[in-house]
Amino acid sequence: MKKTLLLLIATVLFGNVRKSDASVSVDSVYIITNTNNSQTIVVQNTTATGGYESVVRDTSSQFTNPVTVRPVILVDTGTTTDTATSSGLLANTTYYYKAKIVDLSLSNVDSMIFSATTLPSPPTPANLSNLRKIEWIDSVRIIVDYDAGASLAIIQYQKSINGGSTWTNVTSHFWLSGTGSDSITIAQTPATTAMYKVSGWNQAFTTVVDSGIISATTLAPLAQAPQIDSTSITGIDPIGALVTFFIHSDSIGSTVVVHQSSDNFVSSSSYVNAVGLPAGVYPIGFQITGYGPGTNVWVKMVIQNQIGIDSVIVSFTTTTTTAGPPTMTITSHSVSGRSVTINATYVSLDPSTYGGFEIFEVGGSGSIANSGTDPLAPSNGTVTFTKTISIPTLYTDTVFEFWGWIYSSLGFMQTVRDTVHLPSATAVIEVTAIREEYTRPHKIEVYDRIGRLITSSIVSDERIYMRENPDGLPDGLYIIRSNENGSRRFNPTISF
Repeated sequence: MKKTLLLLIATVLFGNVRKSDASVSVDSVYIITNTNNSQTIVVQNTTATGGYESVVRDTSSQFTNPVTVRPVILVDTGTTTDTATSSGLLANTTYYYKAKIVDLSLSNVDSMIFSATTLPSPPTPANLSNLRKIEWIDSVRIIVDYDAGASLAIIQYQKSINGGSTWTNVTSHFWLSGTGSDSITIAQTPATTAMYKVSGWNQAFTTVVDSGIISATTLAPLAQAPQIDSTSITGIDPIGALVTFFIHSDSIGSTVVVHQSSDNFVSSSSYVNAVGLPAGVYPIGFQITGYGPGTNVWVKMVIQNQIGIDSVIVSFTTTTTTAGPPTMTITSHSVSGRSVTINATYVSLDPSTYGGFEIFEVGGSGSIANSGTDPLAPSNGTVTFTKTISIPTLYTDTVFEFWGWIYSSLGFMQTVRDTVHLPSATAVIEVTAIREEYTRPHKIEVYDRIGRLITSSIVSDERIYMRENPDGLPDGLYIIRSNENGSRRFNPTISF
């Protein structure tokens, strides 16, 4: 009885469930077109003697209300591929497809279920923008920004060499999604001009959009290698100098690299700058800095293009005179939460220079935070020294004074000052704990730092040296005044 019932259920859902793998087979089902209201699937079958193929769909994987997608068709012997399209579908809805193949004798059957979700509605078109180019000697790169819209997009690149009269397809990039940039690099004869345009569309909205037209001209071949004609060194001081190179280049895009060293590049060198230069004859200067008095400095410049390279090394010695003790000037400060960032410039020609900042509470008894000590490179006042200091949470709605300090190996030091206010919507009060030697209850009053009454509470405790936390006060450091003469001791450092 159970076997008969199971067979009956299977027959109702799937038809004849007998199957011979050698006779019929549904090999694959997949989707090739998906929009907000239609889907096209592909069904691939294999039969030994031919057969009948059908496709139905439903919004339920149980196929309780199947809809015929395509009437039954006769398929040939061997492997066949057919398509089936469903129209009038609901947007953003999952549809289940069942492809079934039955042999000509109606005795063997196979089926496969596939599901796909339609796109959201309404569909949005693809969008292309910001068409741009990079030009080289024998090629160009075309770049475009895209928004694929509601579904996968296709971008097509085209080229014209006759001013836009005719266009040739260069390449297409398929199935782009989301937003981003796409590009191609295209070979082009040197010193020639061509026009490029990019068009695109997506599966859900097949209207073609384009990004406009851009003209690109490749560069002329380089005539000769760049050359450094002469150099000059000016403005030598105890920490550096201005080194100027006079160059000429027949290329667009020559690269200049400059290195500096204090040992003629024997053991190490430090990189200064790298720039791209257009064609022409002109000077280019580099401010070399960061050395101490009496230091030998070597500077090397290398300029290179696709034809060749030129380089030169020059040297100078920083002066040995100093301008006196190191000095510091606080230029600005900013507050973020409980952090204060302090900016200062300084003058110190000694390579053994150190500096830092320290914060004090105005009217307080000492330092509450500091930045630590940092080594400072020699500077003539153009270098900014920046540090960030965190204020302890205990101090809020308070005015602080911060000091900047600097000293060198010669012992010179200067302190500079500025102030900062850290406001707060909720004032944090400071209180001491009271110790009561008498057994009767007493009223205590809690004041903030500027004398405002915050709260009061009755303290009743018979134990000596007992600390009480007044009602409604958070943990913290407090100042407490008692209205009873029985108060004997206060401890200004105790925290609840």
